[in-house]
Amino acid sequence: MIQAIDHNVRQKLGISSVHYLVADLCSQYKNLWLHTSITSVAEALGLSVRAVSVAVDDMRTSKPALLEIAENGSIYPTKHWYLATIDNNVEVTTANTELAKEVVEQFNELNGTRYQLPNNIELVKAILKVMPRLTIDHFKSVIIHKKETWGNDEKMKEYNRPTTLFRSPKKFMEYLDQATIYWNTK
Repeated sequence: MIQAIDHNVRQKLGISSVHYLVADLCSQYKNLWLHTSITSVAEALGLSVRAVSVAVDDMRTSKPALLEIAENGSIYPTKHWYLATIDNNVEVTTANTELAKEVVEQFNELNGTRYQLPNNIELVKAILKVMPRLTIDHFKSVIIHKKETWGNDEKMKEYNRPTTLFRSPKKFMEYLDQATIYWNTK
């Protein structure tokens, strides 16, 4: 089967290319009445079982769910997948999306700024993908720390923005370590 990614649908749903390929293949298999399993999808796409398993789990638990598991164990797309592929507006949110939105809103509230949500949410989601156990308190700790330290310094004030704080998981962890030390010594 030929796999092509419709990036308009993928972006509209806010899913990765791997997620899109998995859901698209499952819909093709359903149309052909073929059994789908994580292993069969992984083999067909040339992906690891782990990558497919994560994608399936993400799309089963998204709101609204994009995939479901039938009684026979096959993985099939839900009506929301099909609605999105025929140009209907279907907004999918995951726990990471909600937390990321809350983080950016907290940043704006605490700093008196109005940074746009979409791009900054993606930065936070990238951090959450690598470190899923982070909570809003971790992010607030860094945001407040940087506001107190950078916000009063004329040279550093301009760097107190989401694109700096959330640009990479590694850098965010450095900021979190700095914030932890700061709060423990204060």
